[in-house]
Amino acid sequence: MEIYYHMSAGCLSQYIETQKIRKHLLETMFLCEIKEGNFQRKTPFVDITLLNVRNAESWSDNDYDAHKTNYISIIIEESDRENSAIVSLFRALEKICGWTVIEDLC
Repeated sequence: MEIYYHMSAGCLSQYIETQKIRKHLLETMFLCEIKEGNFQRKTPFVDITLLNVRNAESWSDNDYDAHKTNYISIIIEESDRENSAIVSLFRALEKICGWTVIEDLC
């Protein structure tokens, strides 16, 4: 079963430079960019999408912006929740963005 997470500043007018996050994700050699702004890994499964959304409740992966990111969608397998690579990835993203990884409860 998949678990959905997200990250944002809480105010969609606040953003981080997309290239700063992309650079970090590409340098980790942990994830592959399958299309611009969307990163994946098969084992442990991780899917990260960088977005610039107008509404945190209604978005799609077409909301990618090469300059600004105000929302990050993260999907992992429930069985990998405690995986050290996943935990390290979450911590690194929180440090870079200054935002907290939040589990979607819906």
